[in-house]
Amino acid sequence: MPHEPGLDVDVRVARGRGGFSLDAKIDAPPGVTILFGPSGSGKSTLLAVIAGLVRPDTGHVRLEGTTWFSSSPRLDVAIHERRVAFVFQSLALFPHLTAQANVEYGIERSVPPLERAARARASLVRFHAEHLAARRPATFSGGEGQRVALARAFAMNPRLVLLDEPFSAMDRSLRGELVELVRTLAEGLRVPVIHVTHRRGEALALGDRVILMRDGRVEATGDPRELLIERGGVGR
Repeated sequence: MPHEPGLDVDVRVARGRGGFSLDAKIDAPPGVTILFGPSGSGKSTLLAVIAGLVRPDTGHVRLEGTTWFSSSPRLDVAIHERRVAFVFQSLALFPHLTAQANVEYGIERSVPPLERAARARASLVRFHAEHLAARRPATFSGGEGQRVALARAFAMNPRLVLLDEPFSAMDRSLRGELVELVRTLAEGLRVPVIHVTHRRGEALALGDRVILMRDGRVEATGDPRELLIERGGVGR
C-alpha cells in the first residue's frame, strides 16, 4: 500500500517470448513523481497501464483506495471514468478542433458552456498558448502543440496527471519556464502527477521523488537528488 493516499500500482504485462515485459510496483502520493530511465525501460507502457490504455495480465491499479484495475477479482474501470489527464508524446490533439475546442473537450460536461470556455481560455493563457485559440493542430509547431496539450490536461480538474515527456519539443528557456509552471499547478491540484523524462535537470527541478526504471522493472525509488546525483541514476 502507498505510504500516504495516492496511486498504488502493482502490475505485470507480458509481450510474448523474447518480447518486452513489464513487472512494476510503484506508489505515488500527491505531488510530482518522476519516471526516469533509458528508452525502452517501460515508462510509457506503465503510464498506458495506469490510464487504462493497456490491460495488464495480472495485478492492480488503485487511486486513493478506489480500484481501477484488478485481475482478481476481475475489474477494469473504463478510461473515461478514471478522469486521468494524459499528455502523450504524440499529443493526441483532435485535428478538426481548434486549440480552444481541444481544451474545452477535456472539461467535464456538467460544467456550463460559458464557464467551460472561460476555463479553457484561462488554461491556454497560463501555458502561453492564447494566440493559438482559433487555430487547428495542423498549424502548430511541436512546442505549440505541447503547450495546448498541457493546457487541456490541467484544465480538466483531473484526479491524476500523466505526462510523457511533455517538454521534448521545446527550447531550453521555455522548457524551464513551463517546468516551474507545471510544478506550481501540481502543488495546487494536490493529486499525483507522474512525469516521464530523460533529462536529469528537469527531474531535479520538478520531482518530489523519482522512480528509476530499466528493462520493465523498478530499480530504485527515492529522493531525486540522492538517486540522480549522488548515486548516478540510470539513463542519460
